[in-house]
Amino acid sequence: MKNKTLLIYGSYGYSGSLITKECLKKNFKVILAGRNRAKLKAQANELNLESRLFDLMDISQIKENIKDADAVMHCAGPFIETSSPMIEACLETATHYLDITGEFEVIENAALENKMAREMGVVLMPGTGFDVVPSDCLALYSKNQLLSADKLKIYLQFRNGFSGGSRATAVQHFADGGAVRENGYIKRVGVAHKVRKMDFGDGKGDRSCITIPWGDISSAFHSTKTANIEVYLAANLFSAYGLKVIKPLSYTLKPKIVRRIVRRWVNRGNRGPSEAERKSGSAMIVAEVSTINSEKMIFLLKTPDPYELTAKTASDIAARVLNGEVSPGFRTPAMAFGEDYILKFEGVSRKLLGVHGMSLV
Repeated sequence: MKNKTLLIYGSYGYSGSLITKECLKKNFKVILAGRNRAKLKAQANELNLESRLFDLMDISQIKENIKDADAVMHCAGPFIETSSPMIEACLETATHYLDITGEFEVIENAALENKMAREMGVVLMPGTGFDVVPSDCLALYSKNQLLSADKLKIYLQFRNGFSGGSRATAVQHFADGGAVRENGYIKRVGVAHKVRKMDFGDGKGDRSCITIPWGDISSAFHSTKTANIEVYLAANLFSAYGLKVIKPLSYTLKPKIVRRIVRRWVNRGNRGPSEAERKSGSAMIVAEVSTINSEKMIFLLKTPDPYELTAKTASDIAARVLNGEVSPGFRTPAMAFGEDYILKFEGVSRKLLGVHGMSLV
């Protein structure tokens, strides 16, 4: 694998820089890439690595810059705007495509390219970071414990803040509203469509959680074939109902020019959690699977800080893809590596939280 090459696009971003440093510990060549000349040059000089400056407006330019790479790790969001040209270029140059999106639309679009990817010998795997590796693995594990389940609910809770890029993507989601999967199909709903309570098993009792358009409404569907999927984020009641009150204002973010201005504003300043905050950070993911007969099982997955975990999972997946461990075509992380894949990473644990309407033998 030492002769294999990974091109990291958006390598100087918050998550991109963490992934880059982790990839440098692996036995393959890394090429830095992006569209910001100053940031790219500074990173390349610091790490003494080759860099390539190009944007994503011209497919021919993308193809020229990635054609000698074995795989691309795409880290420049919002991915709904940036992933399509990169995927197209990867398919045309037979280059494996990986990214760290948590946007369900991107995962759905990648799934549509499964046939072409298989014909070209290309692995298409969006969501190689915290979005959506741990939740995807937990979803598959939970479904395998209750095979008749037709409903899956995933609940997320984070300890630390978010990077500018993550906040910019949230602007996109607020403008487009929410989404759930019902009877096998994705359904657009309003912001904070539902408010539910969930006990994360940490002794702090129930917390209010709101529906969000997380990537699992796509990835978990492909991994588990569950027809009904909702994803929730823990939020205090003020935030939950506050979003419901202000959601009519989301129409003001519909014009692309307005979104770009707002994204640039939220993307400045604080880049994200500091190293110390990341080291002390954590996240909890609860998966609840249930059947039409009211049988229910609930599982908890604890992880380290999402950004720390993203660097670990993305770099590990890149190494595995470059090593030929993944068959060509569209893959989710759980489809490629199985339900227990996430447990190989330090600081991750999984346990049963509860069983309802059934007995364990």
